[in-house]
Amino acid sequence: MTKYWAKKFKNIILTGMPGSGKTAFGKIYAHVSERLFLDFDAFIESTTKKSITQLFEIEGEDGFRNLEEKILHKLERRHNFVIAMGGGTLLKPDNLNYARRLGLIVTLKTPLEIISKRIFEIKETRPLFINCKTIEDVQEKVNILWDERKDAYEQSDVVIETAYNSIDTLKMHLSLIERRADNREYMQEVYNIINKKLKQSNRWVEKDEVIPEKISDL
Repeated sequence: MTKYWAKKFKNIILTGMPGSGKTAFGKIYAHVSERLFLDFDAFIESTTKKSITQLFEIEGEDGFRNLEEKILHKLERRHNFVIAMGGGTLLKPDNLNYARRLGLIVTLKTPLEIISKRIFEIKETRPLFINCKTIEDVQEKVNILWDERKDAYEQSDVVIETAYNSIDTLKMHLSLIERRADNREYMQEVYNIINKKLKQSNRWVEKDEVIPEKISDL
């Protein structure tokens, strides 16, 4: 049975830069909130029967983005999911507005140097980085993408800094919001917690959940 607080939003939509940890955290949060998990890139691949890399090669980036927009609308009837979006999926205003109908939009914000290191290790699977030869090449591309995308990411309902939070505090932030999202005073408290304006001792924690010890898998 779904926890009562997980019913506050139809879905949780995770967005952010490639390598920010959307898939890893999305699976964990789906489990603790008793939701289902959906990786949107994997959904595109299952729908088209082609890998993201193949689609980029066949369609080009513009063609891929158009295809991505069409497939996004297939999520209309999804309910009680944590959905990890591709890093560029919600850049189009129309896509962002459509995603708002699906649920709460949460950006995971991760330092660019951490993202670059993660991507460099698996750059062959990332179409936008496949031609990068060195970590410096990846860092340069990451910086360019961030400059292009940061304004769109800031349009999310919630922005969480992953570098300053362990798995347990990331879970705490979202569960707090889901529990009392209609309480304006409480949402101000959540904002203060997320932005480090309250002391550690004032933080609310889940008492009844098993908390992973680290965030290294993000």
